Amino acid sequence: MKYQAKYIRMSPTKVRRVVRLLDGMTYEKASQVVRFLPYRAATCVAKLLKSVNAQATQRVHFYVDQAPTLKRIRARAQSRAYPIKKRCCHITLEI
Repeated sequence: MKYQAKYIRMSPTKVRRVVRLLDGMTYEKASQVVRFLPYRAATCVAKLLKSVNAQATQRVHFYVDQAPTLKRIRARAQSRAYPIKKRCCHITLEI
């Protein structure tokens, strides 16, 4: 079974840092560990785990993919503009 959280406004590399710690753990252990992680991405992963709890009895496997990037512009000196890329990601949880 697959569960997804889409268009999360965090870069995939920051979310992968949390997901690598939890990949392959049982549901109970992963939900306990994610509560004490000091990263902002841990809250998104915890929400996804919480929504799955009724079906989760086996090991969990995570995948993080890049979502479309939001493009913004920062005004700079002498009428120049620098691009800002606000990255997003999709988190997939497989049981």
